[in-house]
Amino acid sequence: MIDHCGAEGINDFIDFLARKPINFWATEEPDGFLTDMVILALWKLIDGGGYQKILREVHLPFPFNHKSYQFNCNIIWHWGEKWGEHWIVWGDCEEWDQAAARIPKKGRLAKVNLWLDSFDLPMENPKGWSKKDTNFSYKLNRYGRRYMVAMDGLTGIRWVGGGYSPKVYDGTYMQLMRRELSEVMKGARVVADAHFVTAGEGYENTKFITPYPKPAGGKRRRSGEGVETLSKDKERFNIAQRELRARVEEPFGIIKQMFPILERPWREGKVELDGVVLMALAFHNLK
Repeated sequence: MIDHCGAEGINDFIDFLARKPINFWATEEPDGFLTDMVILALWKLIDGGGYQKILREVHLPFPFNHKSYQFNCNIIWHWGEKWGEHWIVWGDCEEWDQAAARIPKKGRLAKVNLWLDSFDLPMENPKGWSKKDTNFSYKLNRYGRRYMVAMDGLTGIRWVGGGYSPKVYDGTYMQLMRRELSEVMKGARVVADAHFVTAGEGYENTKFITPYPKPAGGKRRRSGEGVETLSKDKERFNIAQRELRARVEEPFGIIKQMFPILERPWREGKVELDGVVLMALAFHNLK
């Protein structure tokens, strides 16, 4: 568990929860009960087994059933969002530039200092589900929840947006968040994929650097007549831009490595999933 979350992060989370008015389900709360509950909640996310299965394996020295275990996990995950927000901060342009300095860049990409990406996490399909539902993810071909993450050049998490509907286009989401983000993102030079082409409209002193879109081809003929292509310079830029995006670990890779249960459909509530995502990315920042 220490390898997954880091000792500093776990201890800080326990200290945070100790200051909150939490009412756990339990017939008794012996010394160290809060620590036991946090470890059990984290182990559920790492092991991915059922509540009853995990309780059979850990042999707690006090009476405790699987329903209480599930209830207490949900409380801890819910508070994980508030704790995570404390350790995920935007910082400023100087900090972003320093973190990005280790990565070689040139040309139009030379001043990139932030990386932006989104990912969908799978959720359990409810009875009577439909592809028309706002929770349906075409990426996953099932119900899901989308998150957007800004990272610096040292893979530090600077911001997490969401969760929200997987049907919201990335550029549209950034437009919806413009009032909240335009001030804190001043000075950002953001590298992102083609889904963010319209993201920067209305942002002051913030530049979104996306790949050149492939032109719509004309009627394809064997001779190639009427088919448009990118220029060599634009193709080279797109390759360099894609390689630069790949230099920073994708956020989904971070959280699924920390909490493997997130690769499978989430069976708890949306609020709890949001808390787990914030918690995982905060643990990452503290490692």
